[in-house]
Amino acid sequence: MPETQSSIIVMRRLVPWCAIPAAALVLQACSAAPPAVVAGAPIFANPRPPASAPAAEIGVDFERRMEIELAGIVAVREAAARSVIAPHPAQRGVRSRPGAPISEEELQAQRAAALLLAPAPAIQRLDGVAAPRAVSPSLGTGFESLNYNDAPGATPPDPELAVGPDHAVAVVNTSLEIYDKTGLSLVGPTTFSSLFAGVPSCGGLFDPNVLYDESADRYFLGIASGGSAFCIAVSQSSDPTGSWYLYRVPTAPGFFFDYPHTGVGEDVFVMGGNLFVGPNFDHAELYAIEKADAYSGSPLTVVSRTIAGFTPQPMNAHGFAQGTWPDDGLHYILNDAAFDGSSFGVFAWSDPLTTNLLFNIGTVDLDAFTGVFAGQALPFPQNGTSTMEGNDWRVQDAEYRNGHLWMAHTLSCNPGAGVVNCVRWAEIDPVTATVVQAGVIASDGEYRQFADLAVNHCGDMTIGYTKSSSTTFPGVYATGRLGSDPPNTLGPELEVKPGEILYTSFDDSPKRWGDYTGMTSDPDGIRTWYLGEYSENTGRTTRWGNYVQEFSTACMSLFADGFEAGDTSAWSTTQP
Repeated sequence: MPETQSSIIVMRRLVPWCAIPAAALVLQACSAAPPAVVAGAPIFANPRPPASAPAAEIGVDFERRMEIELAGIVAVREAAARSVIAPHPAQRGVRSRPGAPISEEELQAQRAAALLLAPAPAIQRLDGVAAPRAVSPSLGTGFESLNYNDAPGATPPDPELAVGPDHAVAVVNTSLEIYDKTGLSLVGPTTFSSLFAGVPSCGGLFDPNVLYDESADRYFLGIASGGSAFCIAVSQSSDPTGSWYLYRVPTAPGFFFDYPHTGVGEDVFVMGGNLFVGPNFDHAELYAIEKADAYSGSPLTVVSRTIAGFTPQPMNAHGFAQGTWPDDGLHYILNDAAFDGSSFGVFAWSDPLTTNLLFNIGTVDLDAFTGVFAGQALPFPQNGTSTMEGNDWRVQDAEYRNGHLWMAHTLSCNPGAGVVNCVRWAEIDPVTATVVQAGVIASDGEYRQFADLAVNHCGDMTIGYTKSSSTTFPGVYATGRLGSDPPNTLGPELEVKPGEILYTSFDDSPKRWGDYTGMTSDPDGIRTWYLGEYSENTGRTTRWGNYVQEFSTACMSLFADGFEAGDTSAWSTTQP
């Protein structure tokens, strides 16, 4: 049945250089022609700040030092005329912890209760107490990515990654950089404020999303703007170093829009976010954006509606070349049904641009399935006196592969010698809202948080996260499983990039580490890639860095044309 909660359903046409009435249902094109924009490739000047002239570490003093001239942007789209909403809460240039549907007092009470958790035998320990029961992926290419010196004056980074056939696009809260798949920097780093400088009212940018659409061979970049809009860039071709179309999508008037996440679907991008009135959570909302409009630089069709629960995570589809792309008109969404660390809702949005029906399929109970009771995420230690903010237990992602959804989130649990932050992962059948498999990983004295995962065509899963303890610095770690492994289990832990130094910043303890990290699938259906965060010796007060890591398995991916790709090293070349 369609969800019973009241829904706000609005369809808009975002047209070039127009003021759009907020109450309009269908918006007509502007009669005035947009200003002429010369086509060409973007020109990036002064991509890295000189070491001899560091920017101030309080505030966001990087605009003058990383300039971008986007002569190649054709067709800048802008939906203007919005009421001004107060800027995102910040202190000395630091993004505050993302808003939650409970008060600060309730959050601290949940954390206090978590410290009383008893040991949970069902936890899969990664400290050698129990033998691994699955096989982890292998490490491939790895390279340094954006660090604080590339985005001075802002923390935390909130890294995300998109990977196409030939490129990797990395984003953090203020900046982006484009690489080839060996790690060679091709564009940037440059700032989002420079990228969107030609779009009116695209300021106060935070919480970036970046995606690769396998079905169209295009890149999508979105970022929240001042809590009142979502600014979008779409590559005009398969080459992300070329020209992009720019748009501004207004969000609900009178609300502060936070924690947006976007997924690629069959015909639409679906973006979900939380809306607040002052410090109080009001409701969550979904936005469907027609891909065909965006890819052609046409006026943009956007449909929005409310959804029950908190932090909607729209599915991000993978598997086009392997013939497993969704084709049923449904876009699945996961969210926090009760904000209890266990109950996650499964929704299906049917043909958002036409029939526009939202179905609440059901709720999965991960505490019951895994046998591990979730405690609220805790601040986590490092080898030093200060701690880092662990945020909370909200769902971090919703990856779609071979008809199923995969997710990960942080919780606290007790593996035996005390309560630490742990990572829980799950594979969910969205048609029936049932758990296919799930597990919790942890070890004594070590804290794992901000996990994200990706799955290849063979069902091999990789999950990356931050790990830290009272004797180590925050670093990048990963584990995973093969599709043929025993269910509910992961393999040995992999050290990807250990922390280098005590993490410091200009905020108070617990210091902000971030809201999420970014794992994604390669369009070849075989490899996965992770952009993880670690404490890097930046030579500055603020010491965050990011690292890109490729993972692979022996998966042989069968493409829709019947050809295979993958590790062919064991194939015989002898003529029969």
